[in-house]
Amino acid sequence: MRRNKFLMKCDILYALKEKPLISTHILYRTGINHSIIKTQLETLTLLGLVKTIPAPRKPHQKSLSRNYKRNFYVLTQKGIDTIKTLEQIKFLFSEHPNVASHPSPFSSTHEVLPK
Repeated sequence: MRRNKFLMKCDILYALKEKPLISTHILYRTGINHSIIKTQLETLTLLGLVKTIPAPRKPHQKSLSRNYKRNFYVLTQKGIDTIKTLEQIKFLFSEHPNVASHPSPFSSTHEVLPK
């Protein structure tokens, strides 16, 4: 199933819900392409939902370039609040399964009133 940008952002937020992760681990949890994850993480950071924390270097990483930066991504309070809101919406729709069966006023099958 193809995900839109909104669903990708939600998946990334849910992946970060348990603990801070590096982008590769976010990729493993979400199944989203790495370049898309980078773009979405930048957007989530600009929105104030996620922030970066520099990861400490491990002893075996001394041979890496000095310019190489490995960051952990962590939810901000705003990100945590957003997840809570998303969960409330999800619960609301799961409690009312008939909501989906009502015709939408925006659907093309809805009858148009004469002028």
